[in-house]
Amino acid sequence: MELKLNETPVRTSRNYNINNIKIKNIEEIIGNLEFNNIEIEGIDINYASSNLSPLKLKYGVGDALIEEIEKNANHKLKLEIESDVNAEIKNIFNEDNIKLIDNIEINVKKDVNANILIKYTKEEDLNYYHNGAIRVNVDDNSKVNIILVNLLNSKSNNFISIENDLKENANLKYVIVDFGGKNSITNYYSKIVRKKSKKYVKYNISWKRGELNRFKLYSRAYRRRNRNRNRSSRSIKR
Repeated sequence: MELKLNETPVRTSRNYNINNIKIKNIEEIIGNLEFNNIEIEGIDINYASSNLSPLKLKYGVGDALIEEIEKNANHKLKLEIESDVNAEIKNIFNEDNIKLIDNIEINVKKDVNANILIKYTKEEDLNYYHNGAIRVNVDDNSKVNIILVNLLNSKSNNFISIENDLKENANLKYVIVDFGGKNSITNYYSKIVRKKSKKYVKYNISWKRGELNRFKLYSRAYRRRNRNRNRSSRSIKR
């Protein structure tokens, strides 16, 4: 299977090897497999549901992968956070749970402090596949910290499409820690709706000597109020 990812709508004069990426020879895991090894801690289950709003991403990692999430997601999670919280979502891969296609929507209400850890880890050294979308909506005066941790192995493929919507004086911080993956690609887009909103992204990438893994990031931010689009991109290739 071949994928074309992070297609850019506007060509630029320099090629940073983060747009129009082609990945070949991805071993396809056939079938709409179930994924049942997920643990959620630190949040009232009453705030969690699978009734998500339509998945309409501005960009995303790639059309084929977004379509896969829309049609074949085997884990859907919507969190409505109305008070301060420290939560953890732990996705544990093993021989019975090898393919995860997840759709996560997090809505943080006004004046809330939220810390959310989303972890992808494994029990056995197998070939795993993860394709996910994470949408975070932060209301006025709220502060949110999202920590994404990928602990899969060098045999696995990991794709994440992230989209955020920040309101007045909202503060959103991502820390992404990537320790494994044959291919690990993240697309990040933020819409800053009003003034004084802030977003921050920090990436920590680690790998063992000799592994041919690669990590790629494409990041965009859009501030609606000033009608100015600011884009920042960085790429680390293993």
